[in-house]
Amino acid sequence: MIGTAILAMLAAGACIEVSGPAILARHLQAAIPELAGIDGAAEFGFAPAPGATRWIRKDSLASFASRHGVHLGAFGGVCVTRRTRILTAEEVLQAGRRALDNAGSSSVARLEVLDYSRLPAPEGELLLAARDLKPDALGVAIWKGRIRYETNRSVAFWARVRVFMDGLPISTPAAEGPAAIQAGEIVSVVSESGPVRIAVEAKALRSGRPGELIELEVVDGKRRLRARVAAPGQAVAIPQETKQ
Repeated sequence: MIGTAILAMLAAGACIEVSGPAILARHLQAAIPELAGIDGAAEFGFAPAPGATRWIRKDSLASFASRHGVHLGAFGGVCVTRRTRILTAEEVLQAGRRALDNAGSSSVARLEVLDYSRLPAPEGELLLAARDLKPDALGVAIWKGRIRYETNRSVAFWARVRVFMDGLPISTPAAEGPAAIQAGEIVSVVSESGPVRIAVEAKALRSGRPGELIELEVVDGKRRLRARVAAPGQAVAIPQETKQ
């Protein structure tokens, strides 16, 4: 019965959201008006971990109310969740810039966010460290960090970024030299999303030098995508650029 009640409340979006480590009276008062007479700062108990749900039974609520001199009428219980949200690309970019500025990394002329974790995360501070930024030959890196939401608690975070170093042209394509991929050639296209790496075979629809963007057709003939030439016979897919 309790499981059914939880599912019903979750489906209706009726769970109480809290942002800190504790459930306070003020959190419960919105759902249970009878508790309005209790000091809003009074602590009921621990908040659930991010992504988890805590179900509070009627007897626990009645006991809490009684300790504060309040009689609780008929009420079936409540569910409580920790408030979470998805970071924006701008927030990730700002956190990356702060990390580079704090480390005195003046050689980085520009930072570009290509992709990042979109899992709901607790409200907190995104922490990235310049020492963890290790770009490849094309300036691309998986930058791993943490979202700190309490003094000693955090969750993992990743972002796929591209860095442009000071003194080098912002446009990465080589201005001269032979094409690394020829039109009509079957090449290996790599797509990365965090720790996941997938490779597919695709036919290049035009030639390209290292660093240039080219359009390709997946061998099954059903999809087109854009990718950046990495080396002879190899390219890196551009996120969210797949075409049907």
